[in-house]
Amino acid sequence: GRKDEILTVKQVLLSFNENELFPVIAKTFPETSSFGKAALLEVFATRKANQYVKIVFEETKNKNESVSTAAFLALESMVSHKDLPKLINILMDIEGREQIQAVQRAIVAASQDKEGKDESSKMLLKHLEKKTGTQRSKILNILPEIGGKEALQTVVEEFENKDDDLKKVAFNALVNWKDISAAGELYHICKNSDDDEYVYA
Repeated sequence: GRKDEILTVKQVLLSFNENELFPVIAKTFPETSSFGKAALLEVFATRKANQYVKIVFEETKNKNESVSTAAFLALESMVSHKDLPKLINILMDIEGREQIQAVQRAIVAASQDKEGKDESSKMLLKHLEKKTGTQRSKILNILPEIGGKEALQTVVEEFENKDDDLKKVAFNALVNWKDISAAGELYHICKNSDDDEYVYA
C-alpha cells in the first residue's frame, strides 16, 4: 500500500548523510510529487530538522490529505517556542480532530523549555479570554500539559461555566493535570458537587 511505499522511501533517505541530503530536499521540495512530499516530511520529522519547519507549516495547507497529514504530524518534532504564535493561530482555525490533536501536541512540545512554557501559558490564556465554545475546549485541553498557577486557576473558574460541555472539559483538564497542584481543587469539587459525574467514590 501507499503507506508501505512511503516508509520504504523514508528508510532509504534516512540512510544518507543529512548535511548533504537536506539542502537538496529543501531545494527540490516544491516540485516533488505529493507521494514524495509525504515521505520527505516524515524524514524531516524523524531527524528533527527544525531549520525546515517553514516548509512543514506551508504543507499543513496542502490540499492533498497525505501531505497535510504528514505535515501536521511532523510539527511536534520540529517546532520551538518561537513557533508558538503561529501554532496557536493554526489551532484556532482548524476543525479536524486529528489535526487539532497534532497541533496541541506541537504546542506542548514547543513549550518544554522554561521560556516556552511561560510564553505558551500567557498566549493560551490570552486567546481563551476571546474565545467561546469549541475554541475554548481546544485551549483547555492543552493547559494540563503546560501547568502553572494562573492556568490552573483559569481551569477551576471554567468549571463554574454554565456550558455543560465546557464544564466537562475543565473537569477532565483537572483530572489530567501533570502535577499535584490540581489535587486540592479536585477534592473540593468532588466533595461539594451534587452531580454524580463529578463525585469519586
